[in-house]
Amino acid sequence: MSIQCRPRVSLIEVPEAKIAYLLDGKEEVYSVLRADHPKQSQLIVAGFLRDIADVKIIDMKLMARDRDELYKEFSYGDGVIRCYRRGASFESVRYEVRNSEIVSLTSNFTRSAEVVRDFIRYVKNVSSETKVIVGGSDATPRFEYYLKAGADAVVLGEGERIGPRVVKTIAAGDSLNGISGVAYSEGTLVRRNPRNPATDTVWADEIPLPAFDLVKNDLVNYTDAGQGPLPKGVKTPMGFLETSRGCTEACGFCATPALRKIYRSMSTDRIAVTLEHYEKYGIETLVLKEDNILSRLSQPNGRKKVLEMFDLLKKHEFAWEVQGMQIGKLMSGGCVDSELVESIYYHEVRDDKWIGAYRGYVPLESLRDEPDKVYRKLKPYDQEIKIIKAISDTRIPMLAFGIIIGVPGDTKESLELTEKRCMEIKDIVEEKGVQAYFLTSLNILIPGTANYSKYGHLLQYDVEKYPELFHMYTATTGIAGLTPPELTLYKRSMEERINGKSARDFIGLEGRYYFRNGNVSAGRIK
Repeated sequence: MSIQCRPRVSLIEVPEAKIAYLLDGKEEVYSVLRADHPKQSQLIVAGFLRDIADVKIIDMKLMARDRDELYKEFSYGDGVIRCYRRGASFESVRYEVRNSEIVSLTSNFTRSAEVVRDFIRYVKNVSSETKVIVGGSDATPRFEYYLKAGADAVVLGEGERIGPRVVKTIAAGDSLNGISGVAYSEGTLVRRNPRNPATDTVWADEIPLPAFDLVKNDLVNYTDAGQGPLPKGVKTPMGFLETSRGCTEACGFCATPALRKIYRSMSTDRIAVTLEHYEKYGIETLVLKEDNILSRLSQPNGRKKVLEMFDLLKKHEFAWEVQGMQIGKLMSGGCVDSELVESIYYHEVRDDKWIGAYRGYVPLESLRDEPDKVYRKLKPYDQEIKIIKAISDTRIPMLAFGIIIGVPGDTKESLELTEKRCMEIKDIVEEKGVQAYFLTSLNILIPGTANYSKYGHLLQYDVEKYPELFHMYTATTGIAGLTPPELTLYKRSMEERINGKSARDFIGLEGRYYFRNGNVSAGRIK
């Protein structure tokens, strides 16, 4: 098929994969559920395709945010995993599919792979002439899975440079043979053209501005920050801000070293332009969606650039949530960099509006002895405590701490030590009047990561058959004395002991994190 003029491209955000566990007659949510958040992938893709195509963004999560459709269930331990599509029905977008020459999908999370796969099949059943392009963190290493489902092309890695070439080539009806960074089928064969670093690398200043103008009616619904409810005075709509890509570390559990190998950060001037763009569309609060903000410290004048970035955030009077913070980099020579801490976690209230940091995510990862032997980036426990105390001294309202359990070498004893230290940290933080929440993640062997290659032989559940298990709430490998389902239940009970029963019950009902004194409406924290 040769598409004339500007092709009609629909960027479709498919329904969420809601994973529930039915055990002893009670069904609980065992996955994060989010609908009311900016769909950053689609906003950025629209930004780099709009010059060559007529682009439309369709958000199936928002279209029916409370609708569940069971599509699969299977045994897991003594219970049953039940898998739902949370969002609009496939049939509700039939018209848009039939009137699109190209449908573009993003598949970042392995647990949602079957939802994406089934939607690809739906598109091809409704309109065999419509071409399907897929990209994302799961699609890149598992391109054959999506091509087998019927996708016409899979963009490998970052798509700003590759995506337009693929769209132009498919629109012209030409072969993808000469395009780098793409996988596709050719008859019965699967072709994978490697990325070309010289032509495919996306520098941070080249990241397009989000296409907010294409979702004007949805902006008011962007109220979900991801890590839980918002404190009083934090305004919406929300926006996700990405001012760097990549990371200077090489954590085996993370896809970033494989997918975004080079660390790149925006110039201060480009950040200023980006913030003006967000301000233009009425964005009030930013979630800093960085792989590692403080990787800048390894660059020339990196510390100065970090301070300039947060000065700009203050100048524009945004509220912000800090993610991707490798807190060990806040300490050098045994001393905490207090100026950096105070700049990053600065906050105040002006005319009932929150300005500055209202919550921080702190990826502690491991609280075992000698944590640097688990992940090289980590500081010893006593140094981590000094840094956490310094952050807590800013009186930021909320801190969420991430830890990973079930890694190779973990034992019941190491899990008990981790829990003990979580409680110690919670006491330290809450003595300062800061709310603490612990996100206990199970060790996930994510396709494409170093750990998947190294420890994949330990998997007791196949990713092709059970992709819904490949996320932080359900274990696919065990440890000494605990099978994967037993480790999953251990995680649940550990969370309840650390965070309290109300917090654990809430996530089991809503699929969202819980903080006291969040904005509550009709029994639901929003």
